[in-house]
Amino acid sequence: MNHLERYIQQYLTTGERPEPASIAPPEELAALTEAVKRYHRIDDLLEAPPDPVLQTEPLPSPTLPPGFRLIEEIGSGGSGRVFKAHDESLNRTVAVKVLHALDESGAAAIMREARMLASLDDPAVTAVYGVFPEHAAVVTAFVDGFDLMETAPSLSPAQKLQIMDDLLRALSAAHNVGLLHRDIKPAQIKLDRNLRPHLLDFGLAQYAGEPDHGRGTPDYAAPEQFETHGVIDRRTDLFALGAVFYELWSGRAAFSRGSNQPEHFQAPPLPRELDSTVPEPLQAAIMTCLEPAPGDRYADLQALAADLERYRRGLPVKAQPRYLTATLETRVQSHLDALEHWREAGLVYADEAADLQQAYTRLTKSQEDWIPENRRLTWHQIVLYLGVLVLAFGAGGLFYAKHFMDFPPESPVYPVTVLALVFAGTAVGGRLTRKPVAVAFDLAGILVLPMLTLSLLTDLGLFAASGPEEWQLFTDQGFTNPRLQIGFLVVTLWALYRAERTQTVALSTTAALSMVCLSLCLSLSLGLRPMVEEGAWHVVARHLLPPLVFCALLGALAERDGRRYLAKPAYVLAALWIVLIPELLSLNGKALSYLNLSSTMPADAPEGYDPLFFDTVLAMVLTGILIYWVARKARDLPSKLVQQPAGWLTQISPFLILEPLGLLVAKDLYGVFYHWFYLALSLGILLISGRLQRRGFYYAGLFNSAAALYYLTGHYQWLETRWWPILLIGAGSGLLMVGRSLFRRSKIT
Repeated sequence: MNHLERYIQQYLTTGERPEPASIAPPEELAALTEAVKRYHRIDDLLEAPPDPVLQTEPLPSPTLPPGFRLIEEIGSGGSGRVFKAHDESLNRTVAVKVLHALDESGAAAIMREARMLASLDDPAVTAVYGVFPEHAAVVTAFVDGFDLMETAPSLSPAQKLQIMDDLLRALSAAHNVGLLHRDIKPAQIKLDRNLRPHLLDFGLAQYAGEPDHGRGTPDYAAPEQFETHGVIDRRTDLFALGAVFYELWSGRAAFSRGSNQPEHFQAPPLPRELDSTVPEPLQAAIMTCLEPAPGDRYADLQALAADLERYRRGLPVKAQPRYLTATLETRVQSHLDALEHWREAGLVYADEAADLQQAYTRLTKSQEDWIPENRRLTWHQIVLYLGVLVLAFGAGGLFYAKHFMDFPPESPVYPVTVLALVFAGTAVGGRLTRKPVAVAFDLAGILVLPMLTLSLLTDLGLFAASGPEEWQLFTDQGFTNPRLQIGFLVVTLWALYRAERTQTVALSTTAALSMVCLSLCLSLSLGLRPMVEEGAWHVVARHLLPPLVFCALLGALAERDGRRYLAKPAYVLAALWIVLIPELLSLNGKALSYLNLSSTMPADAPEGYDPLFFDTVLAMVLTGILIYWVARKARDLPSKLVQQPAGWLTQISPFLILEPLGLLVAKDLYGVFYHWFYLALSLGILLISGRLQRRGFYYAGLFNSAAALYYLTGHYQWLETRWWPILLIGAGSGLLMVGRSLFRRSKIT
């Protein structure tokens, strides 16, 4: 609040004129005194009692104050009519506003326009020459020029930018004295012969804190002007100014409501859709002004002016209008609705529809999360996560030096102190209001926290080893299994807390990974390390079943509660377990032994034949088929979040089916049947790719078909005979002719 605004508020509140010296410091006293004198010259004129004419109907023909000769009527509005007149005493052309009939309170509010204008001193605001209460008239300077939109098509971009600057400066001067316009529109802006704008008619203006809803021009008024509970403040004028700028650059009005009680403020087309020459940064600035919610607009005119200055200097603007995302979401939704109809009508395959749905969904990703989930890379995120990497690497080096090297004994607490300070700093940084910055700080803190916890527990001697020594993951550094479990428990709880506070996929994913580490650490107390060393992978797989069930349930519950940020990583981890657990069960042939399908050593088996390896390969092939079946069933679920990990499982399943069989064939110990079976299965999956429209199937089938031909040729030395290459050439030529025929048939249909 500046000095003149403080003076006016004290004067209107107390009715007494405060001393300027009590408000302004000595170096600004002269300027305030002059502004106060100018203000009171007009204010004294308004002290005369209003003439009864203000409470009666206006005269059929205007009656101007004495000394003013009518030239023509130049406009009318809700508060009165405006005339062009000649001031005969001073021989100049002026504008005379004659007010409509109003009651006493309404007349006083409208007449206050002159008092407000008297406190302004900006060339873009029309000056007040006099007030004539007995004639209900206010005399102001006459702007001899053109309406803004009459001239706009012929203006250059530089001239439009200058007009925006001038209007921002003029309106800022009004806001600085607590004055809101509330009726900014192109008709209220005149351009003089020098193309300088003049903001006219503060007839609906009010001092901040004096709400008056339901008034204004609907096509330019902010939504809160028509909501009785809406707060009218400086951002209200910012909305209207944004609507003027929209029309200035695009050539058409942003809104066409036609009602003083608009029920719905629909997003207008983007300016660049109407005129492709509109610069994208200016479009972002304009659409930020037009956000329906005041909190989503610029905080004030100075923030908008700062963005315009950034644009001039070739720097990125800060505006990130939600209108862009909302507009894209609306248009994407129409495509998604059409896509559903296409699928039901058989125009696209179900897998095609799922792929297209994922592609459209990527377009509406937020710019407020971490890089893997972001729609585009931003420099601030690149630098932030580089900082996370470097900080974590430094903390890890300090941790390694303390526990795995001979760290100087004279400062045993130094590493722990540094790690504690680093974590404290990241914890404070995680409270930042800007989500991308907060997430980066939180990730850095979560990476440092397990090192800090393990160091503290080790130095304090808490939670010593439990269970046999061979069960301990680490035996020399003091990292007992209980300490690891406590460390990851602390990390998991902290990550969950920060994930809930920020509601971001980044920290939810980190929390989910921490849970996985915690479950593995808990399995250490059940003898996980000896199981791994002995190759008892089937037992390890059984220990991973609880995390699988937990991730699946967590995803379902989080999605039901609307916590998509937590459900998504939970489903992804569940998909990883769905691959890992059956693969581990397949090792050593245990999966087939559970089904009583284990093979035996044939009597004529060649040297090196391994029935256990044979069973493992067949189990992996069956596992790939099982994973594909699970993925297909998952893609039919109504949950949108399940469909993406299900799509990944579908893509990798043909490789899971074929690659183990390729390893079996590569050994060349199990007979020629498996060579041909490998080739037939590869060709079958390749052909199925056309039916399913899955490129993953096509690539897997093509690659493994080539591998099968290679093994057949190499293992049986068929290149030494002429018939094998000739057969392949003939088969390839036949396939080319079949492909040509299929192409011609497709052209006909």
